Amino acid sequence: PGEKPVTPAYLAEVEAVCRQGGLQRLECFTLVAPQAQWHQVWLAQFADLAAVEAWIAVETGPTHGCFTERTFVLARPWAPAYFASWIPKA
Repeated sequence: PGEKPVTPAYLAEVEAVCRQGGLQRLECFTLVAPQAQWHQVWLAQFADLAAVEAWIAVETGPTHGCFTERTFVLARPWAPAYFASWIPKA
């Protein structure tokens, strides 16, 4: 089974978390070679851990209504200045 369509209640919760939690980045990647049920990777970057916890609560809450299993991994940018040097400045 796939995911159910998103609900207006879910969208309202996500928008509130993003606004209050200071969403800095949101990206979705579709895997070139999906593995079992793992076919997309979402990256969400927030200013602090409390905002991340709120995001996860919405994603796993009843308003989302998805059938799929989700895995959440927390990470911190470990070398932003180093990676910023990879991007040429215009």
